[in-house]
Amino acid sequence: MTSRSDKTGAAWREHTHLVLDGRARPVEASLYGRAIAARSAGRPLSLVPVHELSHVTVIGQVRLDAPMLAACAAAGRPVGITDSDGRLRALVVPTGVRRTPLGEALDRLARRSDWTDRLDDWRRSRISRIARGITPDPAAAARAGWAGAQALIVAAAGAGTRATAARLANIARTEACIIAAAALTEAGCPARWMRRAADPGRDLVPLFGQIALWRLARLTLRSRAAARLRAALRDDLERSGRPGARLARTAARVTAPLHRALLREADALHRWCLDMTGPAASWRLEDGAPL
Repeated sequence: MTSRSDKTGAAWREHTHLVLDGRARPVEASLYGRAIAARSAGRPLSLVPVHELSHVTVIGQVRLDAPMLAACAAAGRPVGITDSDGRLRALVVPTGVRRTPLGEALDRLARRSDWTDRLDDWRRSRISRIARGITPDPAAAARAGWAGAQALIVAAAGAGTRATAARLANIARTEACIIAAAALTEAGCPARWMRRAADPGRDLVPLFGQIALWRLARLTLRSRAAARLRAALRDDLERSGRPGARLARTAARVTAPLHRALLREADALHRWCLDMTGPAASWRLEDGAPL
């Protein structure tokens, strides 16, 4: 088991994305000093420093110890836990309460009685902007949300069976959400705005996940590396009959540009929040309290 070049290993790393793959054989991941140690029977130990990671994806039978999860959360490295069909079952987001400009702007926005509707308007406007040039009706794309982007990615990959297409769509959505959580953390989004259990309305991960998925669809169709990405997806499907380890590595190639794009989206959200809560905004607070 290696972290980089062994394509049959139980863990690999491309750029700053760590995949813990326990489908072929169980994997145990624990904290070793300031690194994640991944062990699997018959494979050498893999050590990956936590600070080098952007996020972690867990697939199959992987045992995670509490100190390792706590270290990732404290360092702002999201951990996504998926099922065998690629669906995201759990997401460990960064912990702690920080005072950041973005967090304070979001808290001020939440004082508006209509803030959830306005935030959804912003989401649709951003998706519509991203969808220009890859769909005939960007406004309809924004309304379609997840499904529209997933359909484009599946079509570009040439997925054969319905089961294969569904799993590919699940994997794309899962990676989009995990990368979204990583970008939001780096942009200064506090944990209280990424926790669905506490308040579903204040969980920005699904919102940014949709934006990330549309960005991924655009990369698949219109980027300089689009042809290579589509070819890799098709090759993986032809070889295995379903997306597998090679697809995860292929998807990792777009992590860096996708992460940068989401940082720009977070900056746009911050500026929009300031506009919506500034002295020129045409609204008043429910309780009449001044800003």
